[in-house]
Amino acid sequence: MARSLPLLSVQDLTGHEEYVHGKVVDADLGRRQLDFVAFKEILFVGSDLSQTRFEAPRLDTVRLENCDLANAEWPRLVAHRVEFVGCRMDGFTIPEAYARDVHFEECSLRFARIRFATLKSARFDRCDLSGADLQATDLTGARFARCKLDEVEFSQAVLSGADLRTSTIERMRVGITELHGAIVDPFQASYLAGLMGLVIKNDGE
Repeated sequence: MARSLPLLSVQDLTGHEEYVHGKVVDADLGRRQLDFVAFKEILFVGSDLSQTRFEAPRLDTVRLENCDLANAEWPRLVAHRVEFVGCRMDGFTIPEAYARDVHFEECSLRFARIRFATLKSARFDRCDLSGADLQATDLTGARFARCKLDEVEFSQAVLSGADLRTSTIERMRVGITELHGAIVDPFQASYLAGLMGLVIKNDGE
């Protein structure tokens, strides 16, 4: 996203409005509660969005750099071409979200709640999702590169084509149905088999 975007003031942010083409720097929006706010072609830098509650927000071509979204609740989020880079997102809650072309890079998503959502082909690079709840979320084709997926809840999720190979998966809560079509390395396959009670032995053992 171009860095020549004009500065945009959102201190008087209101719901049922669309904010288009601008850069938001060091904004303090924490704890705001808004309905149906929309952002298009917006760059957020170093802004506080923690504990916000945005009902059904829409993000289109948006990038958030080094922002605080801890414990924000954005139910029914609709996102297209959105990047979260270096953001604190612990406890971030987006039930029933629908996202296309979404990228999380070096974000902390510990205990995030992304349930009953659609995040097909989402990319997670070097993110910590420890303890996150992704129950019943469609992650078809998602990529988790060098992420922490320890104790993540994947029950009823769709992981077909999702690549987990370079990520840690200790005590991940997942079943054989959810793992159908997922991409794992041999070590992970052995570990997951053990979680499901399978005993792997060589011939003659």
